[in-house]
Amino acid sequence: MEGKLALAERNLERATRVLAAGDPDFALVAAESAMVNAADAVLSSHGFRLRGKTGSHEARFSFPGLPSAFREQSTLVAAARKSRNVAMYDEAGRVSETFAAEIIRLGRRLAEDARGLTQ
Repeated sequence: MEGKLALAERNLERATRVLAAGDPDFALVAAESAMVNAADAVLSSHGFRLRGKTGSHEARFSFPGLPSAFREQSTLVAAARKSRNVAMYDEAGRVSETFAAEIIRLGRRLAEDARGLTQ
């Protein structure tokens, strides 16, 4: 569990760095990865581990033991996932700096909430 949270922090640091360097696409990818890491830390604390199979992303973010911010921000989490897929697989340059920064902030909040829940 602690390893997942450390990875979330590393991904958020990476996201902040690459956004400052002018790459909002990769910043969003790293920040979205941090959200996955945070959710996985909570799942791990409950004895669960998801594999990267079809439907795993939806299962991960609908887990009832997640901090409430995951549910409250589910639309933004879903938008981050969709934008991540576009940035990684379809087309470069589609993520704005503003949106990447918003996802970094959300990733930080979700990681902090996950840390509070798992301590």
